[in-house]
Amino acid sequence: MILRIFKKDLQLLWKTALAVALSQWVVIACVVWQTDATGPLLLSVASPVPFMAAFYLLVALVHSDNVTSDRQDWLIRPIPRWHLLAAKLLFTAVAVVGPVLVADLLFGVALGFSTGVIVPAAFLHATILFCMALPVLGIATFTANLGEAVVAGILMLTAVLLAQTLIGDTTSMPHSVHYFWLIGFGLLAAVFLASAAIVTFQYFLRRTVWARAMAVTLAVLCVLSTNGSIAAASKLERQRLDRESSKQFRVTFVPERGNFRPESLRKYDNYSSAVHVPVSIEGLSGSQDFAVAVNYIRLRIQYPSGEWVESEATPVFVANTTLGFRYQTFFFEKKSVWQDYGALEGRAVIDFSLLRLRPRTAEIAVGQPRRQIEDLGLCDAVARQGYRSVHCLSAGRSQFAPGLRSRSPGYLEPLPGEVFRFMSGDIAGEMDAVHMTTYKLESEHTVRLEIPKFRINDWR
Repeated sequence: MILRIFKKDLQLLWKTALAVALSQWVVIACVVWQTDATGPLLLSVASPVPFMAAFYLLVALVHSDNVTSDRQDWLIRPIPRWHLLAAKLLFTAVAVVGPVLVADLLFGVALGFSTGVIVPAAFLHATILFCMALPVLGIATFTANLGEAVVAGILMLTAVLLAQTLIGDTTSMPHSVHYFWLIGFGLLAAVFLASAAIVTFQYFLRRTVWARAMAVTLAVLCVLSTNGSIAAASKLERQRLDRESSKQFRVTFVPERGNFRPESLRKYDNYSSAVHVPVSIEGLSGSQDFAVAVNYIRLRIQYPSGEWVESEATPVFVANTTLGFRYQTFFFEKKSVWQDYGALEGRAVIDFSLLRLRPRTAEIAVGQPRRQIEDLGLCDAVARQGYRSVHCLSAGRSQFAPGLRSRSPGYLEPLPGEVFRFMSGDIAGEMDAVHMTTYKLESEHTVRLEIPKFRINDWR
């Protein structure tokens, strides 16, 4: 019975499914073969089309055997409800997710990526797309037509944004590469479980009013689960800092160096969002064989009341340099922090994370076909008037970005389910070849500096 229902849906919706597949292939082709001249514009125009087309297809799929209506023949025929649900899920996997999986595999192999790289990335992409299709199926189960589905989607999105605004950003994002994955996994798991609950509830119980209320509630809970994932990742990161504090470099507080800004300037400044802390970083330096990058530095202050105040953690990247003495800048964007805590004395905790990188240089001839560069992907260089434009296409998890001449390395976090990632950069000059430098992570070093008595206003 499952295959019969699937065949019926395919005969009814094959034209729409074909349009969805073509739109998906066009977007992937734009990512793979884009150039710096036409790629971003073409991609910005084409990217929304597959999402809108897939939304229409999934809504039409569910509404072909409408769950909210009491006039559907599947209600009186001897068709088990789980057969109907399984047929809809099978259609989603084949007609919506299948074309993307096939495109990822074919494009990846045709471009020359190894199967060990492209196959896991493609199946991860397909799994995430399937999980993200479930909310649309859930919306379609408690609506009667496309208009209602669109309105329901907008209302649920509004509820999520309102909940995010009311709840606020109660936790800080971890900046270590160790636990960043936990945030995306938590959100994906919450969306999958919430959507599966709604779809199952409607297909087996058919309580439309209850399903609508449950959808809004679960959407808000997804926001809470995201904050929970961020909190869990941050907690694990702090525990790792306590457990794996590096012995290879040390950080000391140097208050005798005085304030970064002279008193003559500070007395006229009623509000500044920056704090400049004099510190000395010793024991880890760059060389010809290794580069040092600052992954992140974060300042937290605990006051006698037990409350914690945390700075904005902005990564600062430095390559091939000896760090030594520096005024480390931290930002407190909320004015209430200065008003409530500026003059109070607390215990400051500064967490440092430094990355040791091994640089590798490769030469790309201008005008030649794409070539594989380790840790970076397929790269080519194109001649432009007065400069050279470099394009690189990577598959799966991104590595460190190229340092183009004097550029510093920056870590590229892969987007959820992203298979092909396009990077580009321009270099001035009329050279015949471009030298690309990649930075491979060798080790991460963390250390914690505690300052027993610290007052924000002293270091403005």
